[in-house]
Amino acid sequence: MERAALENQLSGHVGATLAAMSLFLSGQAGSIKTEQPFKLNSGPVQIESQPVQIESKSVQFESKPASQFKPSSQDSDFEALVAAIIGQESNGRYNLTNPDSDALGACQIMPSNLPSWSKKHVGREVGRDEFLRSPSLQLKICKGQLRVYWQREAGKLEELRVRRVASTWYSGRPNLWNNTKPQYYNGRRYPSIANYTKSVWEKYQDVKRLNDLAKKIVTYSKNKGYKLYTSPGEKNIIYIEGMNPDGTLNNNALNSWNDLRIVLEFFDGSPKITGIWEATTAPGKYYTDKPMNRAGAAIIKPGQYWAWKVGTHGTKELHEGLVQKQPITVYRDKNKDGFRKGDRTNSGIFHINHHYGYDYPEGDIKKGSAGCLVGRTRAGHREFMKLIKQDPRYQDNQDFIFGATIIPGSELPNQ
Repeated sequence: MERAALENQLSGHVGATLAAMSLFLSGQAGSIKTEQPFKLNSGPVQIESQPVQIESKSVQFESKPASQFKPSSQDSDFEALVAAIIGQESNGRYNLTNPDSDALGACQIMPSNLPSWSKKHVGREVGRDEFLRSPSLQLKICKGQLRVYWQREAGKLEELRVRRVASTWYSGRPNLWNNTKPQYYNGRRYPSIANYTKSVWEKYQDVKRLNDLAKKIVTYSKNKGYKLYTSPGEKNIIYIEGMNPDGTLNNNALNSWNDLRIVLEFFDGSPKITGIWEATTAPGKYYTDKPMNRAGAAIIKPGQYWAWKVGTHGTKELHEGLVQKQPITVYRDKNKDGFRKGDRTNSGIFHINHHYGYDYPEGDIKKGSAGCLVGRTRAGHREFMKLIKQDPRYQDNQDFIFGATIIPGSELPNQ
């Protein structure tokens, strides 16, 4: 495992380091769709006989009584575990090698384990070079071995089961899952086993929340009669208003980056969120008070539209975005209250583009939006554009019209 830093940098962006794991879990290599750089919390041990001594900042996690653990009951939990391990070990980088231990690939498998594990799970020995070139082989071997550990811990309560499997993957010892002893590898500091297993548990929960949100989006879209594309590689662009990155609702206040921009894809019929970023679908206070149109600032009407092509947005700071080419419907905020209620609708081409929000602070949109569909950060928007341009329909036709679905978070099903 590459050592970058010792603290997890999710900072409330639930699933930001995990969204791209869906790509890898379906046999495709993906890059991280996150608002900020992820810093690895992982260590290089997959040895079943004894733990290798590696170390990080020692964060004390006290043992919990069994009554505080929730039971695990869903088969999908195993897929969430695999995603969490990959997110912890490599952030989905299938060609990663650890400079200290020489651990390999997205799951950071030790070279000494590769011959026996590959023979066990793919029926033949796989060499180092072939392994590093093949995300699908890595996934098959990783999942095969993790399933052995997962089944070994069957019957245990959910958090305990996840953390014991993570401890086995990291140290070879399931019973050390809450060990806070400082760890070292080759003189370099790495996380304690407790830190590692705690982080895997948190990522596991994030993946489950993302998967749950994806299912809610699908249910909502079906009820509304919206089209979701399900062929391999096809991207569905979704904006959810008034939702935090952890899936909880907020008050959708004026002048705040309190919406989500999401890319949803299907893998073997299952919906997965492969990109998630802070966003806004409404103008900030500046353009609410000083609208570009005398009828009032534009607030897009919730719904599904097919209206945008890849192009260039902006004047002073030109950047790639999705540029409106077909009519959409907006509300005109004549009373300047920042909400749609009581406002008239207006349909047409209004230059409602998908662009970035210049890294403005979370609590202030400033001049970042006059009514466009805006991701808060430059880096996040570039990730968004890179991802959607991988859609095979765009690859075949650079004039492809992208769609987007705008959903009020309060309308998503609760279950």
